[in-house]
Amino acid sequence: MSQATLNSPSTSSTSNTASSPPNAPAHPAISGNPPRNGNSIPINYANRRTTPAKQGLNFRLILFIAIVGLPLLGVSWLMVQGLLNKGVTWHGDYAEVDLKALGNFPFDKNHGTRDDVPSRWRELDGKKVELKGFMFSPLSARNGTEFQFVYNVNKCCFSGPPQVQERVYGHSRSEIPILSVYDFAKVVGILHVRVVRDESGAIHSVFDLDVQHIEALEG
Repeated sequence: MSQATLNSPSTSSTSNTASSPPNAPAHPAISGNPPRNGNSIPINYANRRTTPAKQGLNFRLILFIAIVGLPLLGVSWLMVQGLLNKGVTWHGDYAEVDLKALGNFPFDKNHGTRDDVPSRWRELDGKKVELKGFMFSPLSARNGTEFQFVYNVNKCCFSGPPQVQERVYGHSRSEIPILSVYDFAKVVGILHVRVVRDESGAIHSVFDLDVQHIEALEG
């Protein structure tokens, strides 16, 4: 009796194996030809599902777009701001005036009058202003008491010399430094909007400035 009891598990295992269906595959998850030996099992990958790799953020691309885009946004904002404030931005007791916008209006160089100047510029008469542009002096001196101030001294290469309303005549009672015609500069002073004629009767200036401060700028 004891021997029959010890051998019963072996008998039961043999019995279960024998009762399995004769055609059931040993590995239902693996298809293909049966292995040539016991160490190699060919696997069919035809129906195997693959999960696409997750694409992360391209930080180099984002950085490149930021570097290129920010200056463009800054320039665009300055243009929009200029359109909104019409060339005049007040900073406390003085106005920052766009020099190009200041002279951007039609004016008869022979018969023009102060009334031909847009009202927004006439309102700056006697006000302290800040202008940015280029200095020009016919005398080509390092120091002097008068100069012309324009937004683009090289405009002559495109559409002729700046017109009379596109120039601001700076003057001072004492000598002031006259910067190079190629130096971008800032000039601060009291602006006068008035038509001044020379001895021959020709219009000499529409805008002139009592200069208080001159500063060379980079760029």
